[in-house]
Amino acid sequence: MSSKMPRKSLTPAEEMARRKIARRRLRALIREVYDNRYWLGEFEETRLSENVTRNILLLTKKTKILSSLTMYEKSILRKPTAWRTVEERKQLNKVIGGLKYFRRYPPEVKAALAAVTFFEYYPPGRTLIRQNHEPTAMYFLLSGEASVEVSHYDKFLKEWISENTGVLGPGSTFGDVSLLHNIKRMATYITATHCELLVIKKDDFHSIIRDYVLEDWNQIQAILDKFTYFKNWDSVTKREASILTKMKTYKADEIILGDAFGSPPYVHFITKGSACLIENIQVHKCNATGVDVYKLTVPEEISADRLSTITQIFYKYRKYVTSQDTQMSSELHFDYVPFEDMYIFTRSPSQRTKESRSFKKSISPLPSTLQEMIKLSKTHHDSGMSSIFSETFSKELHIHRNRKVECREQTHFMKVCEYLPGACFSVGEKFERRRIVAMTPVTCLLLPRYWILRNNKDEVWTR
Repeated sequence: MSSKMPRKSLTPAEEMARRKIARRRLRALIREVYDNRYWLGEFEETRLSENVTRNILLLTKKTKILSSLTMYEKSILRKPTAWRTVEERKQLNKVIGGLKYFRRYPPEVKAALAAVTFFEYYPPGRTLIRQNHEPTAMYFLLSGEASVEVSHYDKFLKEWISENTGVLGPGSTFGDVSLLHNIKRMATYITATHCELLVIKKDDFHSIIRDYVLEDWNQIQAILDKFTYFKNWDSVTKREASILTKMKTYKADEIILGDAFGSPPYVHFITKGSACLIENIQVHKCNATGVDVYKLTVPEEISADRLSTITQIFYKYRKYVTSQDTQMSSELHFDYVPFEDMYIFTRSPSQRTKESRSFKKSISPLPSTLQEMIKLSKTHHDSGMSSIFSETFSKELHIHRNRKVECREQTHFMKVCEYLPGACFSVGEKFERRRIVAMTPVTCLLLPRYWILRNNKDEVWTR
């Protein structure tokens, strides 16, 4: 028989310390599960049936959480890098390589990132990065939204003021520029909703993707040097602006700004492609004498439902134009398109005079016979025939007033102007009933408006 090793006896103090450590580990495990309960469970989709009791139970359950990663992949990303097997790294390589931000990297870089990337979840109201803190990691937002706040000292109020400069959505990256230049954080990032992130630590950033991020940084610097708006900025100001700058691309016929799309707090600078400003107007069209009369109506306020309807009409029009292989002309058109009595027209400066003349002629509410009678009545005012003209005119006017007036409201879309490379918008103009639409694939450089106005040295933006 093999003799058992005698169990080492513990003192009362050691036994108490051992129990405390066990309780702390259990509490930490429970707290970890509770904090990550948002993504730990995958729930089935709700399918109603004729059983009322079952339907109530299904409706009271949580809905399925939509994410770009499965729970198995998230559990792998939560492991330490040394614990990940070769098969798990291959699985992560496929998943991470398919994300939009990591597609530009070569295969060997994707494989290296799959071994060092971590998954983290944060509830709403959690501070991810705090301004003026030392950088420790780079973040990639998988799902959720995060708000960006910048604090600065107001010399007149003699206090620190925080400004909300925008909201980041899925696919956004942040924290890379501070790591690249080894400077403190320039802004504070706070989760607005439930957020899932991929995290790359500082050492892994410098050893794997620093050179690729530096290439993007040099590209932004070259773009800033091309614009004359920033010619008087020094190198420090340009560097700080590049930290807050982001590049964004848009497809043809995509709304860049307006109709609740885009980033209003950012000034947009077009680097590639062309866009146009399209405004929608409401017009009442009346027909009482065989002549169309148009009257512009300016609504006081557009509700959210009305704005959504206008956006749907606009997309429907763009789809119709694309299917017919036509382009927006610079001439005035009054031809109907086959839906909702809506059409689009554009005007060039050389045509405004002709259009205004024809428009003035078309809005006359009286028939030509009555106009001739008025002229004749003025000509023969001193003669005895004036009474005859007055009696005839009153009869014709009575008939004209008794005619049925048909009026209906129409929605028009008017192309106001075009934006070419080098142009900028969203400096402070109003976008009510307006939207910026990409005519071709467009690349824009976005810079926070507050930063531009703060560094307005030559009063370029307030003229």
